[in-house]
Amino acid sequence: MREKPVKGMKISEHIYLIGSGCMGLSPEGDCNVYALADGGDIYLVDCGFHEDPGGLLHNMEQDGLECANLRGVLLTHIHPDHAGAVPAFQKMGIPIMGCEESAQVLEQGIGAYYRLRERLPPSGFRDYFCNPVRGRVDRVLRPGERIAFGGCTVEMVPTPGHSPDSVCYLMRCGGKTHLFTGDTLFYQGQVSYFTNVLSCTDCYPRTIEALAALRPEGLYPGHLLFSVTRGWVSTERAKAYLDAGVLPPMKKYS
Repeated sequence: MREKPVKGMKISEHIYLIGSGCMGLSPEGDCNVYALADGGDIYLVDCGFHEDPGGLLHNMEQDGLECANLRGVLLTHIHPDHAGAVPAFQKMGIPIMGCEESAQVLEQGIGAYYRLRERLPPSGFRDYFCNPVRGRVDRVLRPGERIAFGGCTVEMVPTPGHSPDSVCYLMRCGGKTHLFTGDTLFYQGQVSYFTNVLSCTDCYPRTIEALAALRPEGLYPGHLLFSVTRGWVSTERAKAYLDAGVLPPMKKYS
């Protein structure tokens, strides 16, 4: 494990990758953490599992992004690899944003909210999710609600499937659309879900239909590869599986 993080990755004028376990920007297993920047304002999509977010902030600074301009963290869902650093960011006074169900999960903890000790057999898997990420959502985002900064907007899109509280964020900037999908949808149209209460597989068809209708230029998942162009190829590939009567294939995302 790297003790001192390296510089992040500037993807485009307004999008930076500042954390990623699979790309060596942060510890193994960590999610992709994106920084969205314009007009002197910065928002993060997810924040990883860091007890100390110093590595993410270092990567931001190395990419020329001033931490003082950080306006909020947009959560895609409350799993430890995506939201573990929430308490640390809240101590810094950074607002946490997410959907209503994420707010409830974060307040109670995943294990308590979904009653995992009652509903799942003892296992390392259960223990991982029962080790609670606790905090609060400072701003609850409603479906379709937009955040404006500089010449960009980010819209919250509810996308239950990987988890009941999963959402995506659609960024419009410079005449292009960029979709940040968390663990809902991956490169080439693959998905990720559990065969228990932690996922909502019955919700996935409607979610995939909604994402395919967006036809994003860029697609930025919560792990592994992203697409700077032709992101709609992944959403349409996922929809093609649905049209054939099956869910898209599972992605190993860590």
